[in-house]
Amino acid sequence: MNNKVIYRSLCEKHPEIPLFMQAWWLDAASKENWDVIFAKIHDEIAGFFVFSYQKKFGKTIITNLPLTQYSGPFIFYPTTLNKGDKHSFENKIYTSIIEQLNSKKVDFIEINCHHSFKNWQQFYWNGYKQTTKYTYILENISNQENLLKGMAYCRRRKIKNNKSEYRISLDLTAEEFYDFYRKELELQGKNIIYSKEYFLNLHNISKTREQGQIISLYNEKNELLTAVWVIWDKERAYHIIQANNKKCSEYTTLLLWEILNFLKDKTQNYDFEGSMIKGIALRDQSYGAVAVPYHSISKSNSFVMSAWKKYQEYKNQKNIQKTSLK
Repeated sequence: MNNKVIYRSLCEKHPEIPLFMQAWWLDAASKENWDVIFAKIHDEIAGFFVFSYQKKFGKTIITNLPLTQYSGPFIFYPTTLNKGDKHSFENKIYTSIIEQLNSKKVDFIEINCHHSFKNWQQFYWNGYKQTTKYTYILENISNQENLLKGMAYCRRRKIKNNKSEYRISLDLTAEEFYDFYRKELELQGKNIIYSKEYFLNLHNISKTREQGQIISLYNEKNELLTAVWVIWDKERAYHIIQANNKKCSEYTTLLLWEILNFLKDKTQNYDFEGSMIKGIALRDQSYGAVAVPYHSISKSNSFVMSAWKKYQEYKNQKNIQKTSLK
């Protein structure tokens, strides 16, 4: 059996494997352009490194795909492992993974890793660079009383004292959602970086698996003001895309509260899929979300890709400055 067949079976046996690393998500997001490396101890799979790949400028690169928050390493820790042996166990896993990655002669790697990946030292020893980023998470969303207590006063007031008439709908189609999102971005001079077909693939599979939903809000005039596509597993829901009409400002808090109500018996936590952009981070913090760090690791074996990376960093910094000024 090839690695993908083995991995699909592994995902079925281990639902704790995070959502964006699940084989069904990878199949929908990258079709055939993904692979997995296994690290074994005593002939048993103890960890893996799952990734998507593509060609750019004739070079092989490994990066996160659009709408895919993380990829990379994941370890199955033995329940009997004590703290003293944990690093030794991790070093064996990561050494095996890095050796196999090196054999694939990848020109460029840059991925955001799952927050459970905390020890990147082996990657540092092998020439990787690292950046700490943050996502923001609302914990234990079934406890609505605590959720409200944790929110900034302005958020609580909008929820408790709301007098606006609105309705929540689960009937907005994926095509309508994508078109609404694209239109609102175009009004801001921006473009969607993925196709409608790409979005529909991800939406449809998550909907079929009962792990995804578009939730929308309309005002008393039946105008669509704001909508969110959210996906989830048993541990966490993810705030993937939010599309907003320019009239929506007073309704976004109300929509989030309705989303949390919808999800409270489906999952445990709500991940805003954080941002390093100041305005977005402050917004997430105002809901009482906890900042959770995760690693972004990268390595370049190509001068061309190193130059491309620097150019992308320059563009991203410009975008951050523009967003922060709004």
